Amino acid sequence: MKKLIAILLLLPTLAFGQTIVTCGAPDDTPAINAAVASSAVWVRLIGPCNVTSINLTNKQGITLEGEGNLKTKLFPIQGGVNVIDLTGSTNIIIRNLWVN
Repeated sequence: MKKLIAILLLLPTLAFGQTIVTCGAPDDTPAINAAVASSAVWVRLIGPCNVTSINLTNKQGITLEGEGNLKTKLFPIQGGVNVIDLTGSTNIIIRNLWVN
């Protein structure tokens, strides 16, 4: 029964495709925006991320998720911009992310 539950929990990942971005570069924005622009609908960020602006403009049905437990923090490296730009977006899920 436990194996069946584990498989059912993994089905959304397998069916829709998950893109994992491991952060740690001086600017993680290009890697995150490339993942968001791909066909993946679930983008998972690992570790603290240095970002200017994550572009979710006019996107639909994307989940942007961190690791939880304060592990995934977004550190803005430029002032005066939106850390996450959601202009015109619908059905976006953002969870387990902290903006420092």
